[in-house]
Amino acid sequence: MVKLNCDGGFCAENMTGSTGAVLQSSEGSFLGAVMRGIPSMSSALVAEAEACRDGLPLTLMRGGPEHVILESDSLQLVSLWKDCCKQRSEISTILRSGNGVAHLCAKNASSSSPSPQWYSQPPRFLLATLQSDCTASE
Repeated sequence: MVKLNCDGGFCAENMTGSTGAVLQSSEGSFLGAVMRGIPSMSSALVAEAEACRDGLPLTLMRGGPEHVILESDSLQLVSLWKDCCKQRSEISTILRSGNGVAHLCAKNASSSSPSPQWYSQPPRFLLATLQSDCTASE
């Protein structure tokens, strides 16, 4: 089982957005991350959905589908997902305090730079938050 934490950011003032997604094992080990800046965004809900979409390829990089728990701090997105017809995937809400790593990715994404991805080793700016999230869930 793996856990995919996703977060989207939206700035209504200039209609831009960002996404962040982090893949971790059930034990909390870092498996991958992605972040992206989006120069044109219509809403916070769309930013959250884009974050989930950006994160899903991380699960396929591990050799194929396995049980994935997708977590988002957007209650609206989770409700829409669950209200749809039968779903093969599991999705749940998570408090912002438990979604720190994905939030940090979204916060650091820039619409003017390429969308970085990391596998196996997290970038330096995520290390403290990864450690904090792991100790908070114990």
